[in-house]
Formats: sequence, C-alpha cells, structure tokens
Amino acid sequence: MKWSKPSQDLLDLLEESLKGVKFERRKMFGQYALFINGQMFAGVFEDTVFLRLPAEDQEGVFTEFDEVSQFEPKEGRAMREYITVPDSVFSQADVRRRLLSLSVTYASHLPPK
Repeated sequence: MKWSKPSQDLLDLLEESLKGVKFERRKMFGQYALFINGQMFAGVFEDTVFLRLPAEDQEGVFTEFDEVSQFEPKEGRAMREYITVPDSVFSQADVRRRLLSLSVTYASHLPPK
C-alpha cells in the first residue's frame, strides 16, 4: 500500500501551534513525526494529524469527538497510544491547543530515549 504525501499545510499548522515547545521533526516513511526527548508525540500522516495520548485521555476524546479514531497507519495495525485527529476537529483552535497540551505533557513525562 502506498501512502499519500503528507499535508504541508497541516504540518505548518501543527508546528505553529507548538511555539515555545522544544521538539525535533523527523521524516518517517515519507511522513512527518515530532519528538520530545526522543519520544514521538505527534505528526502528520497523509491528511490527518496523529497525537500520542494515554488511554484515559483517549477515551474522553473518543467520547467528545466521533471523528477521532485510533491511529492505524496500516489497516488492522493500530498504534495503541495514538489517535488520528481529522481536520474538522484539529482546525478548532481551542481543541487543538488542548489536545496538543495533553500530548506534549504525556510525552514529556516519558523516559528519554
């Protein structure tokens, strides 16, 4: 299966929303991922954003937004700590800030790699 090129506009919005956060951008499998202390916490996959959240935060987000789902870069291969946030949700500034804050906080408290 060939993946579509990641959205540059979405990557720009993601990175602009993280002003003041020290992160590293890496390209993985032709897609973009962001890391804190060596821990992946967010990225752009094709035309969606993915975020790393603990299970308890994921449940709340799934309840609040029907459009948010488990991140599955390959069908049937879900990444358990990651969710996919479509543009319809990520484009809402207050929601974007809240979800990014949860993701940054979670990844920042993981042991460095």
